[in-house]
Amino acid sequence: MEVTAYIVGAPSDLLDDSCRYILAFTAQLVVSVAIALATGSYWAIVAGAVAASVTSLVSTYILAPYRPYWSLASWRRFLGFSIWLTLTQLVTMVGNRFDNFLVGGFLGTAVFGAYSVGNNISAIITQSAIQPLEKVLFPSFAKLTHDRDRLRAAFSRSQASLLAIGLPLGIGFALVAAPLMVG
Repeated sequence: MEVTAYIVGAPSDLLDDSCRYILAFTAQLVVSVAIALATGSYWAIVAGAVAASVTSLVSTYILAPYRPYWSLASWRRFLGFSIWLTLTQLVTMVGNRFDNFLVGGFLGTAVFGAYSVGNNISAIITQSAIQPLEKVLFPSFAKLTHDRDRLRAAFSRSQASLLAIGLPLGIGFALVAAPLMVG
């Protein structure tokens, strides 16, 4: 994998992550379509999601050279770091799903279903482009914590780059959303 990373010019972690994502997406597509064709059941979606998760897990163990082990030696340090991440994720999840609670609670399940499908479709392309970059940026920021000026500059550059990628994708998708949904 290192030779491929050198040829492409990307870090091997990014290539491993992309490979894992492609394998999981392919497994989900193949399993979902095969079960849908064979049974005609909506459970094909669930089976595809399970296949994607299993494929991602297996490919992570195949592609990752580092095998972590369980230890409580640094539990205080880990808890001090992870509690803030957990709280941040909880607040982010509530913020990201609050509109779902409102739409589902006030407008009913049929409207919520259409809203949810539209919301998921609109996020697919942007998330597919941005999420791999975020996974690379977080460890990079962690390495710069000792130098606040470099961290601020790197954060500003990364936000500008993410905006430069995400905004045109979002606007382009919004422009074609009506013809795509209507048919």
